[in-house]
Amino acid sequence: HGLIAGFAIMTRPVRIQLSRKKGWRLPQNTVNVARPGEWGNPVKVGGCARIEICTPSSTTMVEATITQAIAVEFFREYIAGALRTKPDLLAPLRGASCACWCHLCEKHSTGKPLGVKCNDCAPCHADVLLEFANQ
Repeated sequence: HGLIAGFAIMTRPVRIQLSRKKGWRLPQNTVNVARPGEWGNPVKVGGCARIEICTPSSTTMVEATITQAIAVEFFREYIAGALRTKPDLLAPLRGASCACWCHLCEKHSTGKPLGVKCNDCAPCHADVLLEFANQ
């Protein structure tokens, strides 16, 4: 980050948390990747998934509630598959920051940099988009 006349200049893409606070605006060079929309995660947190558990001797189907972390991992697989058939899918996101509603901790309240792991920030598909778009 640089500083010019009191304004932070983002030199790397970051994950931004969307806000409904009065006066809040989407920062420049930031794409809203929340649902609904082209970049939203189709996997819904709180939904139910049927998961096949395989062992050497048996296969069992169980139902599980999708947590935020699981939804992000499903999205990672989904977007990786989509990129195999359409390699330029994420071109519009290259170099841009991504904004979603997922919680960011106080330390990253102004933006979580690409590649930073933080246990206090909620998992988010925007991190996956940033990672894949900027490889």
